[in-house]
Amino acid sequence: MKRSRYLALFITGVFITAGGLYFLPQFFRKDSLQSIPHAKEKFGSYFVSFEVNEFTHQSQPCLSVKIEDLTILLMLDLGSPGNLSLNEDVLNQLQTKTYRRLGKSQGLRGRSYEYKVYDLPKIQIGSVSFGDLLLCAETEGFLKDTIIANESVPAPIEKGRLGWYLFFTTNLFLDLGNKKVAVCDSLQTLGSNGYAIEDFIKVPLFLENKLIEIETEIGGKKLRSVLDTGSTWNLFNSVKEGGGALDDSAWALDAPIMTTSLSIGSQSFDSITWHLLPICLPFSVDAILGMDFFQTHLVFLDFSENMAYIAKLK
Repeated sequence: MKRSRYLALFITGVFITAGGLYFLPQFFRKDSLQSIPHAKEKFGSYFVSFEVNEFTHQSQPCLSVKIEDLTILLMLDLGSPGNLSLNEDVLNQLQTKTYRRLGKSQGLRGRSYEYKVYDLPKIQIGSVSFGDLLLCAETEGFLKDTIIANESVPAPIEKGRLGWYLFFTTNLFLDLGNKKVAVCDSLQTLGSNGYAIEDFIKVPLFLENKLIEIETEIGGKKLRSVLDTGSTWNLFNSVKEGGGALDDSAWALDAPIMTTSLSIGSQSFDSITWHLLPICLPFSVDAILGMDFFQTHLVFLDFSENMAYIAKLK
C-alpha cells in the first residue's frame, strides 16, 4: 500500500565521513553498505518529494534542512560520499553533536585535509527524518578544492553539504531541471507519480570508489563517469599518467573544451560539452557528469538494486 508523502523515514548512517571527491577510511566498504536494510523493507511503496529551494552561484541544488532549532540551506552534492558536512559557523551552534574522531580527506587537486567527525542524532528534510548520523566539519580550503566551479563568479562559503550516502537506504530521484528531488522506493512508484518510466535507460551503479559511477560511451570509447551535482561542468580527466598534485593554474577558465557524443547503456543522448581538466585522486576517474548534465536529464539512483535509471528531460 502506498504511503502518504508525510511518512517519516528514519535512516541510519553508520559508515559516513566528510564530503567531496576523496579517498575514504578503510572501514567504509561496499560490503558494509550492502548490509544496511533498505527503507522499502519497512515502509513498502513510498514517494516523498522536496522542492529545490535555490541553486548556488555555481548552479548546485540546495535543500532546506532542519537541525535542532536551525533551518538552513545545504547543497546536495553527489560527489560527497559522506552523509552530512557543515562549516564551522553552523557547527558551533549545535548542542547535540558529540565529537568522535579526526578524519583525513583528499580533494580533486590532490591536496590532503584533516577534519573533525561528530555524532549527530537527527536531521529533517521536509517530512523525512534521518537519524544516527556522522557529521563532518568542513574547512574553507577543502570546500573550494572539492567543488568544481567557474572561478570568475564569486563563490560564497556554503553552510554545508548533503552527501549521497544520506539517501543510500531510501533511493534518490533528481529532476533538477524542474527543481525537484525525491526519495522513492522503485521505478514503478516513480511511474505512478507521473513520470514516463519507459523513457528511462537502466545501467549498473559502481560504488567501489565511494563515488556514484556509471559506464558511459564518450566519443566511441567506454569510460567510467562519476555522477556529481557538486560539479558545475561536465569534466573530462586530462591528467597525465603518474601525475600528482597540481597548482590552480591547471584549472584556469580558459581550459580547453570539447564536444562529444554520449551513450549510456543502449541509448544515445545529445552531444555534450566537456571541460578538459586534471583530476588527481588515488584512483582513476575518467569523467564527471556535473550540473550541465543534471539540468537536462532525469536521474533515479536505486541503491536497493544497485542501478541507475536515466532519461532525457523533455
